[in-house]
Parts: sequence; C-alpha cells; structure tokens
Amino acid sequence: MAGLMIVFVLISIGFMVQVQEETQKVQEINNQYQEQSELINSYDIVKSDINDDLINAFGDDLDLLNMEITPENTIRFNSPEVLFSNGQSEISDDFKFILDKFFPIYLDLIYSNYKDSIKEIRIEGHTSTEWSQDVSPNVAYFNNMRLSQDRTRSVLEYVMNLPSSEPYRDWLVANMTANGLSSSHPIINPLTGKEDSARSRRVEFKIVTLM
Repeated sequence: MAGLMIVFVLISIGFMVQVQEETQKVQEINNQYQEQSELINSYDIVKSDINDDLINAFGDDLDLLNMEITPENTIRFNSPEVLFSNGQSEISDDFKFILDKFFPIYLDLIYSNYKDSIKEIRIEGHTSTEWSQDVSPNVAYFNNMRLSQDRTRSVLEYVMNLPSSEPYRDWLVANMTANGLSSSHPIINPLTGKEDSARSRRVEFKIVTLM
C-alpha cells in the first residue's frame, strides 16, 4: 500500500512539474506576442507621424512641386514631361528646381525625427508599358528597365550632390538607394481598370521603416 502511495505521489509531482513547465511556456509565448504587438503598434505610430509631418511640410506646395503624398509615405512626382525629356535620363531644369525645393526639407525632416526608425529611403523610377519604337513587349520592358534605372541614378546623384546633403552624406550612403522598376508597377485607372500611362511614368521617394 505504501508503495502505491509513493508511486502516486511521484506521478502527481511529475504531472505538476509538467503543468508548471507548460504554463511557463504559454506565459513566455504570451510575453513574446505582447512585445511584438507593442513593437508593431509603435511602428504604426511612427508611420502615421511621418505622414502627418510630410503633409505639414509639403501640403501647401503639392501643386508647385508637382507631387503627391500617399498614405504609405511615398512621395510621388508625376507629369513625366516635367521630370525628363522623352526617352532620356538627364534631369530636366524643372525637375531640378523641384528637387532643390523638396529634398533639403525632406531629408532634414526624416533625419532629425526618424533616422533610427528608417531602414531605407528608396528612390524608385517607374515607366509605362509603352516604348516609342515598334518593338515587342519584352524588348519594351527591358528598354524601360534600363531607362528607369538610369533615371533613378541621375536623381540619386543629383540630390546627393546638393550642398545641403553634405552633412548627411554618410547616412545617405548607408540608407538611400536607387531602384529602376521599368513597367512592373503601373498605375491603374480605377474607372477603366486599364493602365494610366501618363501617371505610370513617375519618380517616387519611398520610406521603408524597420518594421
């Protein structure tokens, strides 16, 4: 009888230890989930704050600078005829004027307030699916890829060489990139469901946060 009691006690102790270990694991998972939720929430707040600051900084000059601010904190420069000559990668004088006005304010705002929350500033060049010559869609895609890459490099070089960018040079080298995407991400007209060729030809400054 005493032997059975000892066995029962040992089984009970083993069960209690197992329950305690499982409870501890569940608590650890809950703590990790809570930490992740708080981290995600903090970066959602950062993204919202960035958007508010961009609107406050540029909201009155959107028409002057020929740009729009998306809810995802992308600065989008439209009207391709203002940005570059057709089929060329050299920045137009009008676009230089826009960048001269825009980038120093943009860079100071982002660096001063959010540099520790930002993973990357992406300069993206986009084209429509069209090409001026009578070529296949495949050839047009690669021609536009080369053009969009050349254009984003031109924009990157121009803003990096602005005198106002010099104090931020090391940070820009580490965090700003140029990305030509050809016609991979066209703008679709919501009314027709078809590509909006004019708005698809654009340059964007996109903020990528750490989460």
